[in-house]
Parts: sequence; structure tokens; C-alpha cells
Amino acid sequence: MAKFDVMEFGYDAGSFDQLVFHAKKFTKEEAAVYFNKEYEYKDLVATIENVSDGYVKYFIHATEQMSSDFKGGCYGFTDKLEHGAFPVWIITLSELDFAS
Repeated sequence: MAKFDVMEFGYDAGSFDQLVFHAKKFTKEEAAVYFNKEYEYKDLVATIENVSDGYVKYFIHATEQMSSDFKGGCYGFTDKLEHGAFPVWIITLSELDFAS
């Protein structure tokens, strides 16, 4: 079972490219509202059309491709609902429009 409700996924430590929501704890609409409220400082706007679906699981041993910033396990995307995976909603920042 996932130990997060919302998590920032990124390529570099201290930054993020995607905001990931546990799909059993949020609806698509709630994910968009959460982003627009909590990340207002980014000057980006999310709509439900910007919320995609996917799967995440905890990898005990993160590969270098997944994360070279720390040792140990981490959450990462997987292509299907496999053992240990769970559904998520994903907001990718590069796909969002700037706030007006």
C-alpha cells in the first residue's frame, strides 16, 4: 500500500516535473483543484483534461536511471497494474497553460 497521497516526481533533487496523486484517495477533479491551490506560485493552471492516469510502485532498489540522487528504494512508474503497483493520477507541468 502506498505511503503517500501526493508526491512530486522529478529528474533532479529539489525540483519536480510531475505531481502524482494516489487515485484511490483523489478524483481527477480533486487532483486539479489541489494543484491549482497548493502550487499557485507556479503560475500554471491544471484542468481535469491535464490529469492523466498511470501506475506507480515502490522499487526496493532504484536503478540509476530512476534516481541517482539517493540510495535505497523509491517510487517509480510502471506500465501496468502489477504486484505492488497502484493507480495514480498524474499532472505533468510542461503540459499546463500559464495562469492569466
